[in-house]
Amino acid sequence: MSAPPSPGRGVVLLRRATEPGPGRRLLLVSYHFPPGTGIGALRWRRMIPLLAEAGWAVDVVTVAPEATPEDGAALAELPPSTEVLGVPDSRPFAARVEHAAWLLYRSARDAAARAAAFRERAVETAAGEAGAGPPRRGRPPAVAAADVRWNLDSPRGWLRVFWARLERRRGRAWARAAADAALALGAGRAYDAVVVSSPPHWTQYAGPRIAEGFAIPYLADLRDPWAATAFLPEHVATPEWLRLARADERKAVRGAARLLANTEAAAEALRAAHPGRADAVRVVRNGWDRATRRREAGSRFVIAYAGSIYGDRSPEPLFRAMARMRADRDLAPEHFGAELMGPIDGGADRVRQLAAAAGVADLVRVHPPGSRADARRFMAGAAVLVSLPWSQHLAVPAKVYDYLGFEAWPVILAGPDSAPAVMLEGTGAAVADPADPDGVAQLLCGLYDRWRAGERPGPVAGREAFHRSEAVKTLVHDLEDVVA
Repeated sequence: MSAPPSPGRGVVLLRRATEPGPGRRLLLVSYHFPPGTGIGALRWRRMIPLLAEAGWAVDVVTVAPEATPEDGAALAELPPSTEVLGVPDSRPFAARVEHAAWLLYRSARDAAARAAAFRERAVETAAGEAGAGPPRRGRPPAVAAADVRWNLDSPRGWLRVFWARLERRRGRAWARAAADAALALGAGRAYDAVVVSSPPHWTQYAGPRIAEGFAIPYLADLRDPWAATAFLPEHVATPEWLRLARADERKAVRGAARLLANTEAAAEALRAAHPGRADAVRVVRNGWDRATRRREAGSRFVIAYAGSIYGDRSPEPLFRAMARMRADRDLAPEHFGAELMGPIDGGADRVRQLAAAAGVADLVRVHPPGSRADARRFMAGAAVLVSLPWSQHLAVPAKVYDYLGFEAWPVILAGPDSAPAVMLEGTGAAVADPADPDGVAQLLCGLYDRWRAGERPGPVAGREAFHRSEAVKTLVHDLEDVVA
């Protein structure tokens, strides 16, 4: 390179390195990273200090926050050798036009809805609360990949194609900008390797560009399955999205020195889809970071969930099991209940409506999102930490690893052949099928009986194997291998 490229307009230095750090240096491109708090930001935030201990300094290129940083304190926890660069995510022209049209449509729709609400009074529910009751029916938040169809005989089908292409165009545009910023950042320093962590998976486009610019190996960190995804958000649920994903995944696989998967199930899916690169696939799991002792709690049996509720990750199976549990044990709210903390697509009312529909509204409490420290204090007071079901059966939610750091009974709502079930086999952590509310209720009743008898949960057996330091050992081994 004769001259370093421009870092681009709007690129901001979010954190400056104050020390040179260890001998080797890694460049990480991850759309989700502090100061953002999006899903996936925690994985590398927690691995970077461990990498520094193993002799690897890390610089990061992430998305620039649009407003005040959400979690600026997380940046302060990084090693002094880490520099963080923020690249703005600007909408393409087509996206800006589409967004303006959507705002006009939504304004007209909301006005019509307000007029209808004025004409017709809401019907009071049996509980006497106006507007409560079963959730309003509408489009599902997600569609199973096996059920995706073209549906080009309807406007919605064409809109899905448009949105799928727009999502890809936006992702690739940010990846190009991130690659340019990375090349400019690295003009004055030497990198040994580059890792691109996704989703959003279109950011993998940055990997080969950076690897070629610096003549270094590129590792693709696929936190969740890409073309093998189990479901799609409804607005892009079209075969076009899957076609584009397969094409772009093939390109990423060809250019990557290593393909990092979160679970053995996801790794096997990658090997089956790309047999020519099977030897390049590795499993670098998430992990728990440090133990937090459970604080002394009262006699109430608390089932807690801390995390996002979105897509098909719903507390409905838990609520159905709680209804059966109350009937079996004749329990009152002072005996047990569920508490949920974190961001909720559709707002807290969505969860309250699900609880009311299951008949357990008086047993459910919803807490607003808080800091990670708030979430840890919240989880420390629970008897049971529950992981809500998720149709990405090849992935293990990071929440499952988090729970291993607490002295509570983990209850993972997942299918018997899912990645969480395979990973936790033999540990004593309970995995229950969310499609079997009677089975979930029976499990919870057994834990409640033990609680009432005075037993308190301790550490999960064999949890040391799932500590994040073990995953970092695997990563360091592969980094040293590809660099050599």
